[in-house]
Amino acid sequence: MKNKKTLPLKLALLSLGIAATSNAQPCGQSWQMLQPWASYVSTSQPAAEPILWPTVNTPRDDWRSVASSATGQHLAAAAQYKPLLLSHDFGQTWQSSPDAPSNVWAVAINEDGQRLATVARGGNLHISHNGGQTWQATEAPRQWYNVTMDAKGQNMLAAVEG
Repeated sequence: MKNKKTLPLKLALLSLGIAATSNAQPCGQSWQMLQPWASYVSTSQPAAEPILWPTVNTPRDDWRSVASSATGQHLAAAAQYKPLLLSHDFGQTWQSSPDAPSNVWAVAINEDGQRLATVARGGNLHISHNGGQTWQATEAPRQWYNVTMDAKGQNMLAAVEG
C-alpha cells in the first residue's frame, strides 16, 4: 500500500507546522512535516528529550489543537478564528470541515477517525459521528478549554476555564 505508515504515529503542532513521526522509540527519531503552519508547540506524546525541528518559511496562524486517529490516517487541526481542517490521507491534503463550528479551541478524534469532538471558546461542545462531515451542538455552553475522548469515541472529557 502506498504511503502506508507504521504505528504508533505521533503528532506535534509547532511554530513551523504539523509534523509526524512513526518511529516506535520515545519522541521519534525522524519527523516529517505534514502541513506548514502553526504558532506554538503541542505534542500528542510527552517529549523525553529535546528534538531539533527543521526551519521553513511558512505562514503563521494561531493554532490551538491537533488530533489523530489510531493509524494517523485521519487528522484534525484547529486554529483560533479559522475553519477546522481535516485530513483523511495521513496529512498529505487538508480540507476545511464545512459544517464545523467556528473558533475551535480544541479537537479530539477517536481511533477510526469517524467520531470527533470540538470545544469552541465561549461556546458549545460539538460532536461529529461521520468523520467531520456534519456536526451537532450539545446543550452545554461554557468557557471551554480542552476536550479528549476514549479510543471508541464513546466517553469524552471536556475542561472549562476558571
